[in-house]
Amino acid sequence: MEPSAFWDFSLAVYGRPEVAAACLGLQDRHGLDVNLLLLACWLGASGRGALGQPAWRDLCAQVAVWQGQVVSPLREVRRRLKGMLPADASANADPIAALRRAVADCELDAERLEQLMLERAVAMADKAGVEQDDAEVRCVAAIANLCAYLAVAGVDSTGERRALSVLLGAAFTELAPNRLAERLEAGCSS
Repeated sequence: MEPSAFWDFSLAVYGRPEVAAACLGLQDRHGLDVNLLLLACWLGASGRGALGQPAWRDLCAQVAVWQGQVVSPLREVRRRLKGMLPADASANADPIAALRRAVADCELDAERLEQLMLERAVAMADKAGVEQDDAEVRCVAAIANLCAYLAVAGVDSTGERRALSVLLGAAFTELAPNRLAERLEAGCSS
């Protein structure tokens, strides 16, 4: 697949401690799209700025069909296969385990294609495209994106501060956790 700055960012952030659990928790509790959560952070972290709620509604609509017809069914099959694994079988030798790994690879490819769709969509809408040197300014933009996405999804961000803090901490490692918490508190309250 083609190179993607968004994908590279996502792999780095998602691979940090606690991020997968935080993102998957938001996904499981509220039906949020992990790729959109990561996009919110990437837009801010890369200096692309903040999008308003209308743009987030458009992005949600653009990926809804892909998520509903491709990614979610693959995820469901992978999860079902996990429940079918024999307790006494070697994970490497069992054919169900092999099938589960293959489905997981397809799911990951589908996630990457969704990210490419999103990256193209925001590239077309990118008005600013200006790199910001100030990490706090970039973090504020990421917070605005996260809050706008959660608002569009009908999720109260105040109940999810812990998960959002984990995600922001992984995206903005140069900022102290207390500064992130302050920015998050101020950003989601406004």
